[in-house]
Amino acid sequence: MATVFIVGDASRHGAGFSRALRRAGYHTLPLSDAATAVDVLCSIKADVLVVSLDRDATDGASLIDILRHDTRWREMPLIVTGARLAGDYYGLRERLGVGEILLDSESSPEEVLEQVRKFTEPVEPLAAADDSLESAS
Repeated sequence: MATVFIVGDASRHGAGFSRALRRAGYHTLPLSDAATAVDVLCSIKADVLVVSLDRDATDGASLIDILRHDTRWREMPLIVTGARLAGDYYGLRERLGVGEILLDSESSPEEVLEQVRKFTEPVEPLAAADDSLESAS
């Protein structure tokens, strides 16, 4: 099962991203900040990272910088979300070395799922029964 880390987005958007990805068959791991993400990456392999620059742009940018300068994670696909990015989209995308940037802070879970699918596929989607169990918890 492909694993997607969702970093720095503890808002309802991050929870929505995680829920949509789980329903599609991905394992998700929400992480609060760059330091936590790096610590976890040392022991758990992620297939894709979704990094938010909305809440703390400096923290998200420092995580991206660490990932792009460390040979262990240099090629890891990154999807960056955040309205703070609306400036030079293409320059920022190239400079950060990320696969995709979703500029709107209101990026939908479906948009994030679509971008994640460009980089990896889940093993198998969860059954509808699994969704009802999730909503009960």
